[in-house]
Amino acid sequence: MSRGPAVAAAPCSFGIFELEPGQPDPDVFLAAVREAGYAAVDLGPPAYLGEGSTLRRRLEQHDLALCGGWIQLTADDDLASARATLAAFAAAPAGARPPVPTLALDGPASPIAGSPERLDGAAWEAHRAVVMRAATLCREAGFEPAFHQHLGTWIEHPDDLDRLLEETDLDLCLDTGHLLLAGGDPIQVAARWRARLRHVHLKDVRLDLARSFTGQPLAEIWRRGVFCELGHGSLDLAAFLAELGDYGGWLVVEQDRLLAPGQSLAEATAAQARNRALLRRALG
Repeated sequence: MSRGPAVAAAPCSFGIFELEPGQPDPDVFLAAVREAGYAAVDLGPPAYLGEGSTLRRRLEQHDLALCGGWIQLTADDDLASARATLAAFAAAPAGARPPVPTLALDGPASPIAGSPERLDGAAWEAHRAVVMRAATLCREAGFEPAFHQHLGTWIEHPDDLDRLLEETDLDLCLDTGHLLLAGGDPIQVAARWRARLRHVHLKDVRLDLARSFTGQPLAEIWRRGVFCELGHGSLDLAAFLAELGDYGGWLVVEQDRLLAPGQSLAEATAAQARNRALLRRALG
C-alpha cells in the first residue's frame, strides 16, 4: 500500500444522499469533485454514478478513482445491495488502492443525543450473522470490508462498536463525526483499533450546535449545518491525524449536508476545496 493516506471526496458533502428527483447530474457532480481538488470519490447512492460501462466511463472521463461505497444491511438481508455495490467496484477503473465496502446495520432512527435502542440476545446474534455473511461476500469478490458505526443504525453507540469488533475479525471504518455525536472519542478509538483501521470518514462536527437539537430527528443535523468544514468544529484534527501515524488507507472527507431546493453545487464545491487545501497543509 502506498505511503500516507489517499484523500477522497464523498457525494454526501455535496448534498447527495439518496436517488431522489432534483439531484445534480452525475457528470456535473464529478466535475465539481475535480474542481475541488480531489482525485477519488465515494460511490454514493446505488447507481447514482451509473453501472457497468457507464460508471467506468464517467470515472475515467473525470480522472477519478473509486474509494469505497456504503452497504446497508438488515437482519434478514438477501445481500442484493452488497452485490450491487461489489459489481460497481468491479466495473470501476483499477487504482493504486482498492475501494472499501463499508458495512452498516440498518436500525431505528434515534433522535439527536437520545438513547439509541440497543441490540442484545438473539437479535444481536442475527444481525452479527448477516454482517459476517456480507463480509464473506465482499472477500469472495476480492474486496476487504470495514464496519461503519453510524448514527441511526443498530451500531451507533461506541460500546456496541467495540463489542462487534471484539466478536468478529472485521476491520473498522472510523467515522469521526458520527463517533463524536454518539459520545465517542475518535482519537481513542483510532488508538485502540489501530491494527484494524482500514477506512476513515473524516468529518468535523459542531457538538455545541447539535446539543441545541436534542431530541429532534436526525435529519436536523444535516439540515442545520451541524457537520461543518474541517477545523471549525469539535474534532481535534491535528491530534487525530497524528494518531493515524503511518495509516495508508483512504481518508474520505465527508461534510454531510442537505442542499436547499434549487441550490447549486457552487457553495459545496468551495467548501470542499477549502477542506482539501487544509488537509494538504496538515498532511504535508
